[in-house]
Amino acid sequence: RRVLFRSGGTLAIGIGFGAQNLLKNFISGVILSLERPFKVGDLVEVENILGYIRQIGMRASVIRHFDGTDTLVPNSTLLENRVSNLTFGDNAMRGSIEVGAAYGSSTQDIRRALLSVAEEHGLVLDKPSPSVQFTDFGDNALELRLLYWFDATNVRPEVIASDLRFMVDRAFRKAGIVFAFPQRDIHFDDSKPLKIEMSEKPKNMKRDQESS
Repeated sequence: RRVLFRSGGTLAIGIGFGAQNLLKNFISGVILSLERPFKVGDLVEVENILGYIRQIGMRASVIRHFDGTDTLVPNSTLLENRVSNLTFGDNAMRGSIEVGAAYGSSTQDIRRALLSVAEEHGLVLDKPSPSVQFTDFGDNALELRLLYWFDATNVRPEVIASDLRFMVDRAFRKAGIVFAFPQRDIHFDDSKPLKIEMSEKPKNMKRDQESS
């Protein structure tokens, strides 16, 4: 009887915790349905999960990743954690790509090339208009960033960024702008002669090479 009592008590505690989580997620689903902080199609990021809300259920919601996989997220997670709704209010989302041009390149030519690429792409929004920032004088490059806006419901962020990089590569080649590459300068102290040492291979190594 004691064994049955203990096992029954453990089972009751387990059912109680399960029912508590189920009730919490159910109430969270009701709150999401009433307040509607998210809607189907919104691009959200929660707990390092980035994707579009595909379905909002009474217990859990489904988030579709860019690779086509779906993640089931409890509704309580959407309410209790920090969630970024990237398309809240409207579907416009800002993207950016960074380029590094070789020193000696004209920054104005780079700026014009980047803006022309953004204007040429059919999915970049006119308002807010694209812009170019000169971010830094890097160790090996003049670093600039193209900022643009797009409708997140029409194209995925990585797709439009890839398109723009292809177009920037073509535009830079046409304009004669050279992409920077890592460079290292080596300086020798010529105030005194360089010391050069030569060593002979060990005899054992020579024998091994002759035998092979």
